[in-house]
Amino acid sequence: MTNGKFELGGIIELSSSALIGSGQAENTDMDILADANGCPFIPATSFIGILRHFLAEHFENEELLRVWGISDNTNLLESNIKCSDLSLMKDSRFSVKQRDGIKIDTKTGLTVDKSKYDYETIERGAKFSLRIEAGYSKTNKKNILDILATVAFVLSNGKISVGAKTNSGLGKIMLKDYSVYDYDFSNPEMVLNWLRRDDGKKVELPVVSLKNDQSFEMVIDIKLKNSLIVKSYPSDPQSSDAVNIKSGDSYLLPGTSIKGALRSRAEKILNTLFDGQNDVTDQIMDALFGNVKPEVRKFKAVKGRFKVEEEILPDFVAELQNRIRIDRFTGGTIASALFDSTPLFNNEPDINNKILKINIKVEKCKDYEAGLCLLLMKDLWTGDLALGGEKNIGRGVFQGNAASVHFHGINVSINSGLNPESLPEREWLQSLVGSLSGFKGVNI
Repeated sequence: MTNGKFELGGIIELSSSALIGSGQAENTDMDILADANGCPFIPATSFIGILRHFLAEHFENEELLRVWGISDNTNLLESNIKCSDLSLMKDSRFSVKQRDGIKIDTKTGLTVDKSKYDYETIERGAKFSLRIEAGYSKTNKKNILDILATVAFVLSNGKISVGAKTNSGLGKIMLKDYSVYDYDFSNPEMVLNWLRRDDGKKVELPVVSLKNDQSFEMVIDIKLKNSLIVKSYPSDPQSSDAVNIKSGDSYLLPGTSIKGALRSRAEKILNTLFDGQNDVTDQIMDALFGNVKPEVRKFKAVKGRFKVEEEILPDFVAELQNRIRIDRFTGGTIASALFDSTPLFNNEPDINNKILKINIKVEKCKDYEAGLCLLLMKDLWTGDLALGGEKNIGRGVFQGNAASVHFHGINVSINSGLNPESLPEREWLQSLVGSLSGFKGVNI
């Protein structure tokens, strides 16, 4: 029996671009989902599904089943949680942009033939209205309020993402200007308020404490040594052939570019460590980065746990450059091969003035996976791993400045010399790398 309802209302804002696909391919290979007026929205089914999955990691199953409902051959229990589609707010502006994607052969480093695709994204800053109802009885009122407090904590701290390519930084959302109201149906005035859609009694939410999920988190501060370009091809005929991709008015380093480069380097590291043991490399790569193998039916799709975030670039300077293609046999220029691009340059004499942060997270991380992440950090830090396009002419090279690592409840800060603050911390990081290499003494 329902004795009352809680209502959580607020604004969901995209803090990164989002790919919420409609399943249609009229404009691109993956178009965004839009309503009859052409405005994007977030389906309640997807949104609630993501919340339920997250809360399953932080609540006992019995509590989750009681609140979120179950439906199987032996049990039927209606969910206490109801949510409407998250529609675009009337005063919110939005823009839809097209992005290009390619598939890279990790063995050759080249693009796979006929693997180019494109998709639409809703740009960051779009705002959607959120309204979640939670019915309660006298016996489960506190439990329902605890669930809503966790939902508010998760959303307001940007811990979940919606849509596709979330492991590459897309779809990150943030709950803002939210409040929770209690409508106690034993009070006739509250019943009228509920029917009239007026505010109920405002509720102060309890403090939330999430259990440790063994996530590995690493933030790397890096500095651009020369130039960078993540290519986007503008439709304006007056523009250059290739410019750096933007989100709104800001230049962007997409999560797809960061993750793609790190994934390729991770596979090379594992192939070096486990030479001749491809099954070991495949097992680690599939578990960490995910894999879909439709050509082999016995394999099941595996969702990756390696996550990066999209990064808005500092105030770099865009500079037009004209280039030509050279015939390697004759040494002369190739006819009709003049092209130009507009890469970004760090124009500061002191490159320390413009710092870029790379955020990496691995859920339910194993020690050997953390060790692999540390080796990736080293390659990025020393400039051995470049990001973006035109790497063959020196673009995308960075230099490490500082880093922080959080794992097993331990926080370690790393200075510009790639050294932790203490010897025990360095030995602990070394042990993580050792767990990957079989304690063969691979140095970080």
